[in-house]
Amino acid sequence: MMTITKFWRCALAVGLVLLPCALSAGTPSTPQSNYPEGVMDPDEAVRDPRYNDPVFFWRMMSRPQNTREPPAWFYWPDAIIKGDPKAFLPQAGDGDKTISPAALSAMEQWATSRKSNALIVVHKGKIQLERYRNGTRPDEPINGRALTRSVTPMALGFAVADGKVSLDDPIGKFITEWKTDRRGK
Repeated sequence: MMTITKFWRCALAVGLVLLPCALSAGTPSTPQSNYPEGVMDPDEAVRDPRYNDPVFFWRMMSRPQNTREPPAWFYWPDAIIKGDPKAFLPQAGDGDKTISPAALSAMEQWATSRKSNALIVVHKGKIQLERYRNGTRPDEPINGRALTRSVTPMALGFAVADGKVSLDDPIGKFITEWKTDRRGK
């Protein structure tokens, strides 16, 4: 069995043998004059501080495991909202569906082919189809990302059309904490 000391002695010997090879590998094989105008020798560019970006290195080394979803601590604080535990929207029964089964099946196939985690189809105030995949559950928070930028103005447009909101209303009418704040005026 090799001891740690023997291991380090072997590593040092190998390192000393390979050191001349490593030092000669750093020299450019092609003179700078052989590169087109505006193109730098890659070996020189790595050593040039203008091109060596430690921030980029840090970003690459500290990437989250799942770049599509933030870590669990991102959804902080967790809060249970008290109230009536009934469903937000009623589920359409088989006789209440307003979309044909063929169309619902096509929607489900489309979502499945794109590896969607969730598909909810609502029509005329009732859930026509609700499916979850890839371990997604209906009771877990989902990061809406860019979807939020589309859904928020759409919901605001519906509220304006229904007369529930006016675009002239101050934000303090809806965010009560801002009523006395200058932001709420």
